[in-house]
Amino acid sequence: MIIIALIAFAAGILTAFTPCALPILPVVLASGLEKRARTIGTIVGLVTLFVVVTLTLSSIVSLLGVSADSIRNASMVFLLAIGFLLIFPDKWAIIQHAIERRWRIPTLGRGREDFAGGFLTGASLGVVWTPCVGPVVAAVTALTASSETSGAAIIITSAYGLGIGLSLWVIALGGKKILDRFGFVKTKNSHIRQWFGVIIVLTALSILVGLDRSLQTWTLKNLPESWTQAGSFLQDSDLIRDKLDDVRQGSEEKNQSKNGKITEDDLDRGCPRRDCIPSIDNPKFESASSANKWLQDDDIVFGAEHNGVARAYSQRILNWHEIVNDTIGGKPVVITFCPLCGSSVAFDRMVGGKEVEFGVSGYLYNSNLVMYDRDTDSLWQQVGGEAIVGEASERNEILKPFLLTSTSWKQWKSQHPDTQVLSRDTGFTRDYDVYPYGGYEENGAIYFGIQNSDDRLKVKEVVHAFDIEGSFKVYTEEDLKPGTEFEDTIGDHIVQITRGKDGAITALDKQTQVEYVPLRTFWFAWAAFHPNTEIYAEGK
Repeated sequence: MIIIALIAFAAGILTAFTPCALPILPVVLASGLEKRARTIGTIVGLVTLFVVVTLTLSSIVSLLGVSADSIRNASMVFLLAIGFLLIFPDKWAIIQHAIERRWRIPTLGRGREDFAGGFLTGASLGVVWTPCVGPVVAAVTALTASSETSGAAIIITSAYGLGIGLSLWVIALGGKKILDRFGFVKTKNSHIRQWFGVIIVLTALSILVGLDRSLQTWTLKNLPESWTQAGSFLQDSDLIRDKLDDVRQGSEEKNQSKNGKITEDDLDRGCPRRDCIPSIDNPKFESASSANKWLQDDDIVFGAEHNGVARAYSQRILNWHEIVNDTIGGKPVVITFCPLCGSSVAFDRMVGGKEVEFGVSGYLYNSNLVMYDRDTDSLWQQVGGEAIVGEASERNEILKPFLLTSTSWKQWKSQHPDTQVLSRDTGFTRDYDVYPYGGYEENGAIYFGIQNSDDRLKVKEVVHAFDIEGSFKVYTEEDLKPGTEFEDTIGDHIVQITRGKDGAITALDKQTQVEYVPLRTFWFAWAAFHPNTEIYAEGK
């Protein structure tokens, strides 16, 4: 445990110097211009609430019945109020006097008042700040995801927070010394608190509109990995890697896996808790003409049609939400997309005669999205739609696939001019013009473990994969251009492979007339689950 705590402390120090710390640096640097007590209070508040929220947010969200985004926004509104009170100190004096008189609170000394004010400011930031994903953060989130907060979780998370706090203290003092050299503090001394308030207000507003996430995404995509991934070397040591693996594996939900089809060792934590990536449960739609204002012709959309109702779901939006619970033409369906696997598939939401709603579990299996249902809390694998842990797994439940077309916006709207399009008005603050995973789609990196690898195709080549009674076969984009139609064999089945002008792909069994739906995914993700997959070769 001592070794892991030291690793976490070192990772925290390095985290403060990565782009993920940029959203909080303005307030930290500005606090350095204030009295030392306020600087200390700001950093202590930030670190304390970061640790507390990391350890308990899942329980808080469940207890209060509110989303993590609602807590984030409430904290920023509070931070705005603090900023305005610093800008207009006379108003704060009136409010402070009224509070002290109403509640008979003794007047604090100047140093304690500065510390308390800084603590509240830092605490508001600590609620919303999220560090970059890394090996230590993954271990921390794995620990804190369990229903009970363990001593190990408290020690590791606190060590990580202390490392962050130490670095922020150095940054604040360094910023003050630089400004002192230019005489800024001396010439602007009477207005320092107002300037601090302005910086707080601007920071809170930027976080409320999602600019902090956009900034992090841009830096991760455009800046050198030597900076953005500072600390990644921590996982290169065999000793450190083994220690972190022990932490992650020890935190899995052992009580659920006893009767499931997988063990806790097969699951990875992609994010700390259920609904950490929020599903869209009350989707709004707009016309194709309205969507044309923000969708480009070559943008990827996932199209579905039922009972004369056609709908398109932009990958831009699903990159941030992964799951849409919808009803199309009277049919309850769930639209899913895993950005790490490039896998898009839709399922019927009727399970055992009951309409079920799905969310993001926070788990990954073979680097693939694991969903949970909000009826039995069972875990479901996206690839294949199989229940893998929980009550539904014991019943051997498998979701029925629903045809979902992966195509360009140009192709889909040309064949479905009356299509409805998922609106960006999702109820969440996200920048849907920004891809949240940097250059992930273009590089060969796989963020989480897989059980099988296969180099017959490029790691992230897009394939359309069929599973027909245990026989597996994939086709590349080059094999299936719009308008393509040919006969092929999958296992013992002779099928007619068709790709319509709108991009829809099906395999019709020529003997049984059963129509099969493919899964669109990256090659590595399909091969991880299906190591003996056949690859289509034209003319063979």
